[in-house]
Amino acid sequence: MLKKIILILGILAACFTGSVAQKNFESLKRWVGKYPRDYYAKPRQNFFKLPEIQPALQKLLNKRDLLRLTEEFGTQHAITQTGDYLEVRVCKSHCCPCEYGALILNLKTGVMHVGIYSEPENEDRWFSTKGSYTDLPSNVRRISFWGK
Repeated sequence: MLKKIILILGILAACFTGSVAQKNFESLKRWVGKYPRDYYAKPRQNFFKLPEIQPALQKLLNKRDLLRLTEEFGTQHAITQTGDYLEVRVCKSHCCPCEYGALILNLKTGVMHVGIYSEPENEDRWFSTKGSYTDLPSNVRRISFWGK
């Protein structure tokens, strides 16, 4: 009997945790149309430092790529939404074609994909919390800052 109660409690906890996580990601829709970093807001706002985002980024990227995506890429594009995906795009100040990055978040599942392009490698590097960037719809997968 005790095993059944523990099993039922475990199932309920898992269901509750899943609905809370999804609710947290759905709440990120409020960022659509805003810039990832707003230093003029009181208090300052930084999408990359949100509790739904920062821990996953720290696990996904090495320190260098994390710094580049979240701080060094100083030119920002307003956050957009395409279907269930939130798109955050940033690039190197004064040289967007040289280096840029994108964070793509599935609002339903919480799966995150980060793409970084930099010279001289001349190739996109993708990192995913689950699966691969090729799982993304082609209209979302485009990485460039300019949406190409």
